[in-house]
Amino acid sequence: ANLLPGNQMYFVRAYDHEDHRYRTDYRGQTVVPSFTLECQEDHSCYLEGCQRVVINVSGEVFETQLKTLNRYPNTLLGNEAKRLAYWDRARCHFFFDRHRLSFPAILNFYQTGGKLRKPHEVPEEIFYDELKFFEIDESVIRDFLLTEGYTMQTVRTVAQTNWRTRLFSAFEYPDSSLFARTIAMFNVAVIALSIALFCLETLPAKSSPKCPTLVSAKQQGQYQTLVAPVPTTTPIQISQPSKTYGFNWFFILETLCVLWFSFEFAIRLVTYPFPRKAFMLSLANWLDLASILPFIGSTIILHFTVDCYDQCQKGSIFLNLLRFLRVFRIFKFYKYVTGMKILARTLRMSFREMTMFILFLTICIVLFATAIYFAETGNDRLQFNSIPDSFWWAIISMCTVGYGDYVPRSLPGKLVGSICVVAGVMTIALPVPVIVTNFNIVYRQTLQKRFRPELTREKQIPPNQYIVIMSQENAPIKIDKWDGNALKNALDDAAKKIMNESYGLVESFKLIDGRLALCSMAVSCSLFALLWDFLYPFPASKTVLIICVACYFILTGVISVYLLYFEGGVFYVGLEKDKAGIDPDDKWTLQSSLKKYDDQYCLKITYTGGVSKQTRSVERVCSVTEFFDEEGTLCYDLYEATVKGLKDSLSADKKAK
Repeated sequence: ANLLPGNQMYFVRAYDHEDHRYRTDYRGQTVVPSFTLECQEDHSCYLEGCQRVVINVSGEVFETQLKTLNRYPNTLLGNEAKRLAYWDRARCHFFFDRHRLSFPAILNFYQTGGKLRKPHEVPEEIFYDELKFFEIDESVIRDFLLTEGYTMQTVRTVAQTNWRTRLFSAFEYPDSSLFARTIAMFNVAVIALSIALFCLETLPAKSSPKCPTLVSAKQQGQYQTLVAPVPTTTPIQISQPSKTYGFNWFFILETLCVLWFSFEFAIRLVTYPFPRKAFMLSLANWLDLASILPFIGSTIILHFTVDCYDQCQKGSIFLNLLRFLRVFRIFKFYKYVTGMKILARTLRMSFREMTMFILFLTICIVLFATAIYFAETGNDRLQFNSIPDSFWWAIISMCTVGYGDYVPRSLPGKLVGSICVVAGVMTIALPVPVIVTNFNIVYRQTLQKRFRPELTREKQIPPNQYIVIMSQENAPIKIDKWDGNALKNALDDAAKKIMNESYGLVESFKLIDGRLALCSMAVSCSLFALLWDFLYPFPASKTVLIICVACYFILTGVISVYLLYFEGGVFYVGLEKDKAGIDPDDKWTLQSSLKKYDDQYCLKITYTGGVSKQTRSVERVCSVTEFFDEEGTLCYDLYEATVKGLKDSLSADKKAK
């Protein structure tokens, strides 16, 4: 057969403008030319890609030019070697047994130069599979998924797993293991119990009628205790300066719940495998903290101001605010309840529509509040005293609630009220279809639980080998260059990363574990003193309080000595495993120092042999300006070369000896 180079047999109609003659296909049959003889002599359809290509998708035939497909050579249709696998020699066209309704959008992607639009009648799952089959670029699929309501996430992995990463995964990701699921179920039960206690303690039947009401005033060195009189003619009884407490099971259970929440938060904070800045910037962690601190604050205030736990229901505004903040612990369900995640994603997707709705509602409220104020001018201003007072009426009328506390009396006022109600119905109905559509999209995507690799920046591996952290990946480290602590911490974190990733060392946390144990003992002493003083009021608890206070100050001093002499500026201890697994591990210790109001950063690396137990060290003192630019961004490459140079010099001495 007289064929042009490049496997031109799959073009249905072709004309050789170089020889100006028809040519035959591989079967020896004459092919009707599609290009007329009016083409210029110097025009070559083979070089320009003007040949027409026939594509059959499940019986529906499509035609396009070769140059259209060649725009994206990395795709299935744009790569000649890949598309030849689907060539049908009997019918001289390409045949794909794929979804025919999806292919027009894919072909339009080639024709329009990258514009991808999913047909409305094609489900998202099917269209996604078609895009993957035709090997459309991942960036295009990512943009398509983002328009469909998916969110972009970054996957950060831990190079070396240990008990800390596994413990953090158990408390942070309920589906990572059986132990994590057990903790999740217990956590959900504690949250539900805490919320139930928060609601039930406000019942009138729960309060004890014998609970005394204290009014303390210092008069001549004595404290007067006024017992709630029933009837009011009962004389005042003066007691000794001791307090009367009722044994309140609500308070005991609430305290146990808060202790669990505090323990869970502390575990996640201590075992967090990445920089603490990302942990502190998480909104979920701040909500967890907001569910703990109000109870502690209100308990301390009640302990030093009133004698009865039930009196907090009639406390000051600040005390009631603290009690109200305890309700934020209901958001702890977000981690375990899929419905709350769906609602949050729906509101996030509908943010623009919600903003427009609030804007329209605000305009209508101001408009109708002003109108009703001037419409009710002749009614002595009994209700609509001012335009700000009319805002409440406009809001409840537009929401079609109508409490009846504000009612227009005049005919103009009634007309304004009627228009206000109709406008409110129309305004509220505007964003509803969009929110419902977004909810259906998010709900469908959540139920499908299909992994989209285009939305991650790293490949995911099984949960027992990694921890997923939703944060920016490979972002440059940028800090305030005038903050000495921030400079030192940034350099220390970078040094730890270099030692772990470049040399494969296993970080040891024994020093941090010792500090954590001492701090836990000190906190336990203070909590035990607080609980004991509640159960056995002063002076009955005097002996225990003295012992706890003494132990607390002793432990505080021990912690100071530990930080000064045992840690001594050490921020990293790495173990170099013996490849044969016979000799003990070699230990690498990193110390750093940066004095206040000084730019001289000292980095010291110490090597301790596992067999010889000999210690060698090397250090370098240099200005921090060598590793940070003018904007406070860490020059990682320069600092990496410095750390590696110090480490390699010790390694060379080790080999020489």
